[in-house]
Amino acid sequence: MYVTECTATLHAPLSALWRTWTDIDHLAEWDPREEYARLDGPFTVGTTGYSKQRGNPGGPFMITAVEEGTSWTVRCPMPGGDLRIGHRLTQGPAGQVHGHVRYEVRGPFAPLFRFVFAPRLRRELPASFAALERRAVQPGGGQ
Repeated sequence: MYVTECTATLHAPLSALWRTWTDIDHLAEWDPREEYARLDGPFTVGTTGYSKQRGNPGGPFMITAVEEGTSWTVRCPMPGGDLRIGHRLTQGPAGQVHGHVRYEVRGPFAPLFRFVFAPRLRRELPASFAALERRAVQPGGGQ
C-alpha cells in the first residue's frame, strides 16, 4: 500500500467549496488537472462515474463514503487492487477552510503510483485547490 496526501488553506465559504468540489460533472471547467469527469447519478454512496485527468489514463470510480458538507471518498478499481481518494473540508479559524486530499493505492500498482504519479500529484494539487477556491467564490460558482 502507498499513501500520499496534500492539504491547503482556502478562503471561501465551506458550503460553496463543498458544492463546487462535489459537482463532478463540472470539474473539468475549473480544475486544471481534469480533462473529463461525469457522475452517473446523484452524489451519494454507491453512485458510479468516470474521470480522466490530463496526462493520465481515465477510469471508472464509485463513491464509497459521504459525510455531507465535509468529506467524500471514491474507489477506483485497478488490476489486483484499487485507488481510494478521500476529499475533506474542515472549517478553520477566521473563515479559513482546510482542504485535504488523500490518495491510497493498494495492490501491485502501488510502487508505480508512488514513483510515477505521486510526484506529479503533489506538484499539481496546489493549483487544483487554488482553482477550487476561485470557482467557489465566483458568482454562481458554488452552486
